[in-house]
Amino acid sequence: ALEKYTKKKSFDFRKNDFIGRKVLALDTVFVTNDTVELIIWDNLKEDGDVVSIYLNEEKLISNYTLKHVKKRIPFVCKTDISEIILFAQNLGSEPPNTASVSIVQKNKVLKELILKSDLNKSESIIIKRE
Repeated sequence: ALEKYTKKKSFDFRKNDFIGRKVLALDTVFVTNDTVELIIWDNLKEDGDVVSIYLNEEKLISNYTLKHVKKRIPFVCKTDISEIILFAQNLGSEPPNTASVSIVQKNKVLKELILKSDLNKSESIIIKRE
């Protein structure tokens, strides 16, 4: 059974980038240890979407232009509940900014979904250590 992590209220992130932007958690992924990998790519038309990816309030990548070629980003979850946030730096030529993402652990895809973000909101995935 999948447990959804839901924020009780909207909030503004403390980072200056997120002032005025809401964050919506789409799904929860359960991991067994700290070492995780994010894979990100543009599965539709490459339309110039530029994103930054945050792990909680730490930038994993900054101002990355999404391509069909998958980009692998290893990271470590330092807390029991972490959040991967897709932050749109622009809207590309076809809004909203969309990115396909996979959460991988021990070479196994745990979750694959599409995150959408625009200049008013960002979507995220919650990562929970079991």
